Amino acid sequence: MELTKTKEQLFLKRVRILFGRGIIVKICLVIILLFIFAAIFAPFFTTYTPTEQFLMNILAGPSKDHLLGTDQLGRDVLTRLLYGARISLFISLLASIGAATIGSILGILAGYIGGVIEQVIMRLTDAHLSIPPLVMSMVLAVLMGGDMLAISVVIAISVISTYIRVSDSLVLSIKENDYIIAVEQIGQKKWKILFKHLLPNCFPPLIVIFTMNLGVAIMIEASLSYLGLGIAPPTPSWGNMVADGYKYLIVNPLVALLPGFCIILIVVSFNIVGDGLRDALDPRLRGKL
Repeated sequence: MELTKTKEQLFLKRVRILFGRGIIVKICLVIILLFIFAAIFAPFFTTYTPTEQFLMNILAGPSKDHLLGTDQLGRDVLTRLLYGARISLFISLLASIGAATIGSILGILAGYIGGVIEQVIMRLTDAHLSIPPLVMSMVLAVLMGGDMLAISVVIAISVISTYIRVSDSLVLSIKENDYIIAVEQIGQKKWKILFKHLLPNCFPPLIVIFTMNLGVAIMIEASLSYLGLGIAPPTPSWGNMVADGYKYLIVNPLVALLPGFCIILIVVSFNIVGDGLRDALDPRLRGKL
């Protein structure tokens, strides 16, 4: 019966086992799901809007009306945290999907076709890797503006090189396998080999990178917003909430500390879940579950 199981079934089984035994991974996965749930159903958790002001109740502490207090303009902190989660998670997801899709295709093409195409793609990738993602994001954000789509594109461009490099190295090893050589010998078209045989075998490591880059994207978005290059006020973003709130740490520290804590919590959770996926996919760790 075990012999009839597909690779996908075995992978899912290992992930279930890992998440079932690893309490830290399980907690982090729950945290991520809670953030996503809160972001999607934000209007059901608050009766306020993120830009609604209560000028008679500025920098107030937690109360019955405002569970986490208000900011310097009298806006409800809980409401802005919930709607800020929407911005951060949406940008992170959109940027990571774009980078993973385009980067993986470029890397697979470079690794499989080789020659001049590989040299051009990989040399550009090497140059890209020499620039820190945040520095590149800052430059591109200045040029492209601070709306959600522009920031998503900026972050995608900043992290795309990782996918290109990894997928290229994977294809270089996979294409030497006997089954790839066999389908080439029977005359199967190259695009079918790319998307039917090479791409599926690159998925596991790329999924790990994708999960971890979700946290990286959130950090970059928050950093850009903090520096005034990302999402512009009054639209709530965890980064600009920290930037606005740090000036009032003595009066009401929750205004700055809560969005900062949310950033740390979600980024660490994505990294730990990514590590868990890596352990589930690494054949060297199969006897350690």
